[in-house]
Amino acid sequence: MKKKVFLSAAVLLAGTLTVMSCSAEELTLSLPLPVGDRAQVEAPDNYEEVTQDEFDSMDRAMRAFVPAGDSLLKNKAEDFYYYSQLNEEQQALYDCMMVLTDYPDEEDNLSLYLATMDPSSDEFMEEVFTVYLAMTYDHPELFWLYNSSKTSIGWGAVPGDSDITLVFFYLTEPYTDYREDMTAFNDAAEAFLADIDTSGSEENTVRQIHDKLVDMVVYDDDVLNDMVNSGSDLAHTAFGALVKNSSGIDNYAVCDGYSLAFEYLLQQVGIECTYVGGFAGSTEDDMGGHAWNIVKIDGQWYEVDTTWDDVGNRDDSVAKLDKDSLEYKCFSEALQNAEYRDHLEHYLYGRTTSDIRHFVPDESDYYVTEDQLYIFTLLEESVHVRDAEDMPGSIMGIVSSLAPEASASLH
Repeated sequence: MKKKVFLSAAVLLAGTLTVMSCSAEELTLSLPLPVGDRAQVEAPDNYEEVTQDEFDSMDRAMRAFVPAGDSLLKNKAEDFYYYSQLNEEQQALYDCMMVLTDYPDEEDNLSLYLATMDPSSDEFMEEVFTVYLAMTYDHPELFWLYNSSKTSIGWGAVPGDSDITLVFFYLTEPYTDYREDMTAFNDAAEAFLADIDTSGSEENTVRQIHDKLVDMVVYDDDVLNDMVNSGSDLAHTAFGALVKNSSGIDNYAVCDGYSLAFEYLLQQVGIECTYVGGFAGSTEDDMGGHAWNIVKIDGQWYEVDTTWDDVGNRDDSVAKLDKDSLEYKCFSEALQNAEYRDHLEHYLYGRTTSDIRHFVPDESDYYVTEDQLYIFTLLEESVHVRDAEDMPGSIMGIVSSLAPEASASLH
């Protein structure tokens, strides 16, 4: 009689393939998770001290500014989650920054803010960065500003002793390709949604968008592996996922590109979704930067990780194995099985915060080979930890800590 061998494998996780039968030979694999791929978004440019004459000149330019045409920003969301979590003063600063985003290709596009704190202080810098992150997390269409891939924000004021200081915000340089790029982004989003049926339940709409996105987008390994130059690549943005990355390759993205595109597409069909930034890995000891989403369906929040749900990542990992190996034969069979592939494509879809914070596979995650000889899972224990205010050096946690918790599950 042939022996049944139990294999436990994680195609996305760095670790080992362990044979659970005591008499079987132990096998090992090195199949890394796509983590450490999230852009480390930098704070907008520091405060610039200006003279009264320079300030007066900026004031005249702002008042004389006449935009060249209609805004190309087409986000249809009625509410923006992180904006709703800010205090009134932060919301006023958010509104001030948003003024700049309508016409980023215009040189005299300035906005005025009444600051109650010293604009040269670290306190004001933290306030600006908090609001900047909230705005770019709420508005994936600001792909060019999210990681300063095209331009960034600066501010200046005349130093003084007044309790209130007039501060000018501006874009450090015009985004010259804005109209071409923004039109391409709008067209891509419209084309993506053209065959999405929104007449059914919200969950059905979310699932369609999730499935189409993970099928269309290719994970950008080159950006993941370029730890020096990749931070400003468009692969980190919704533009990379829906249009192209900075190398001009269509639909290439890493985790924040997947997540921001998913958020934007749901916003366009009236479903509330927000971006969650943090860290993920097989354990808390090997975590890397990561991003995912939390989506509101019929009044309940659910966690979703479109990047890890992309089965193409597993295909790529398995393709690198020895074609004559047992692992390759078993894993290839599992990936070609429509039912099991669908399971893998939704394993982090509609989870509770507790589930995704510490995912542990159960019997539903296992696959039995057609010859009934082997049983294994292509999933492994993993963690997702949100940015938090108390993480060393993690000012980004100020915003991510505001994200809602999910207590409902679709599993």
